[in-house]
Amino acid sequence: TGKTQSQNKADIQSTTEGSNIIRFDTDLYNYILNPTTEGQNSLTIKYPQLLPALGQTAINMPLKNNEKEFFASIVDYFDHPMLLAIYKDAIDRFSDTELYDAQKADIEQIANGQLSGKKLPQLAFHVSGFKENAIVLENLISISTDKYMGTDYNSYQDFFSGYQLQQMQPKMVMRDYLRAWVSSDKLINEEMDKDLLAAIIAEGKILYALSVLLPRYSDRDIIGYTDEQMEWARHNEKSTWETMIKNSHLFSKELTLI
Repeated sequence: TGKTQSQNKADIQSTTEGSNIIRFDTDLYNYILNPTTEGQNSLTIKYPQLLPALGQTAINMPLKNNEKEFFASIVDYFDHPMLLAIYKDAIDRFSDTELYDAQKADIEQIANGQLSGKKLPQLAFHVSGFKENAIVLENLISISTDKYMGTDYNSYQDFFSGYQLQQMQPKMVMRDYLRAWVSSDKLINEEMDKDLLAAIIAEGKILYALSVLLPRYSDRDIIGYTDEQMEWARHNEKSTWETMIKNSHLFSKELTLI
């Protein structure tokens, strides 16, 4: 077992060279395989924001003033055989980041021209155990790669429905990274106490921004619909608006309705 873990660690480290993507996922995985005080200190220094943010997301535990229990809980959480296998699958699936580096470089050029030189946040990868898709920090957004393993990934079948699986494909990584950025960086002005109409307008702004930043993505990919769903939406657009207006939904602030 020790030999296998050492080989995994060497393979993981070799895949991160030359990429601008922060591989928090591989660094934490190496620690989980071999939890040492040295590794603990290294993670704390290298990821002063991302590490505690993952702790809140995955195990709902603060890092501050409780490091020993925090790291023990992190290891215990990810050491579950099923979750550890998912973690390894995510590491393998996203070992090559060349595509995402190239996409990010293209997007940065578009943002520089379309958004007055607005700078994209750094992109990091982590594994959450099917929790939140993105962790948003100042100047950094981390994507939970275990949520983008593909619609046919075996471990998804007992946890997610078909409409959710459509969003859980590798091509959605950059879309969701940008959605998190657009939504959090005040690029889209949203009302805090909004009604349905304001929510529709805000969502439209986000989708428009994504279509500008991802010109090679179709409307279907940006929304995350199948061809059949896109056709259904177009066919039922009029009746949908009629229903909302008839039932006075447009100015409702009821969250479940929105």
